[in-house]
Amino acid sequence: MQTKTREQIIDTLLEGYRTNYNIATVEGQEDGIVASAEYHVSESGYVLIRSAETWTANSNEYVYFISVPHLTSDLASDYVEFAYRDALDKLDIDHAKHHMCTRAVTVFVCDEIAPEAEAIIRKCNRRKSFMFSLKGWLEVHTIGIVLGQKGLYVISNRYAKDTAEYINELF
Repeated sequence: MQTKTREQIIDTLLEGYRTNYNIATVEGQEDGIVASAEYHVSESGYVLIRSAETWTANSNEYVYFISVPHLTSDLASDYVEFAYRDALDKLDIDHAKHHMCTRAVTVFVCDEIAPEAEAIIRKCNRRKSFMFSLKGWLEVHTIGIVLGQKGLYVISNRYAKDTAEYINELF
């Protein structure tokens, strides 16, 4: 089996996300954040006619694709914090009507990973609720795609298990 490069992995990921997400790539960047994706969905329920709406829920997802040759704990921490802050800045809870959930997803693609960085990805438990979850919550999903000597493998925190399964299906 031919080994894939980080650029090929990113291209495959973006192709997989392109069907449902708005993608923005960063041109000419080989390391760091190479692309981001946004997904917004609004769901509602009604009785008999649409004007008799009973509930509405809005969800957002912001994905940051990060490509680095060697992922250290400092880099992992910095990018997870960046994703959290950026998603929080995009969210205006005071004026957001019917907000349910926002996800800030960091997808690290690296050739090698430090054990401390792997622990940061697996144990990331960043979550913020707004008014005791009455106005929704924000949670951070972390995923690592490592091309190491063992071959390609995917790691994630507990929030991102479904996303990790989807990424495994892509490869």
